[in-house]
Amino acid sequence: MTKNTSEYCWEKYGDLMEKTIEWFRTKGSRYRAKPWKQLFIEKYSHGTVLDLGGGIASTSRYYLDKKIIEKLVIVDLAEKPLLSIKNTNIFTIKICGDILEYIFLENYFDTIYLLAVLHHIPGKECRIELLKNIKQMLRRNGYLIITVWNPDIDALKKKYMIKTLESEKDILICDSVGCRYYHLYSVEELCNEIRFIEMEIVEKGYFYQNIKQKNLTCNIYVVAKKK
Repeated sequence: MTKNTSEYCWEKYGDLMEKTIEWFRTKGSRYRAKPWKQLFIEKYSHGTVLDLGGGIASTSRYYLDKKIIEKLVIVDLAEKPLLSIKNTNIFTIKICGDILEYIFLENYFDTIYLLAVLHHIPGKECRIELLKNIKQMLRRNGYLIITVWNPDIDALKKKYMIKTLESEKDILICDSVGCRYYHLYSVEELCNEIRFIEMEIVEKGYFYQNIKQKNLTCNIYVVAKKK
């Protein structure tokens, strides 16, 4: 993203983004402590990996420890989760920074993770610009691995206080920790945004974090390749 675009997103949606970041600051290392051991992640991960909005980065650090990837850069604006990472692998770099800012070289990373992050960015225009930015940072034939939450809305309303924003797809989920923003993607919408930035979709589907709670732990995944 250009500096001006990043500033635009913060000026227009800063309140929502700050609420979300504060939720993750408070939650810290307690959030998603277990790695996602998913075949589609392992299959397309290699080389130097950028984990955007990774938090404690349990998934990317797992694949680094397994030597599936060689080097890892973790970027997150919530500093507490980053600081909680102990015994960091020598091939890991942690950066407390804004993923909406363009801070890396073009054509540098072999794989980029956007795991449970894109749905926290308000505004379609900001999400699209983030995806364009990511494409620039990927090497040719590099992979972008995206996951977004896809819960059953009725089950969600039974567990959390939900505030609907400009559309039914844009919500605030509130609990004892605070509130966080989500854009509720469909597979079609996410794939259309990937096609818009002219990346090739190589795999897509669903997975569950907990098969005993499918209605609350369903996620969409899309793997895209830079041509």
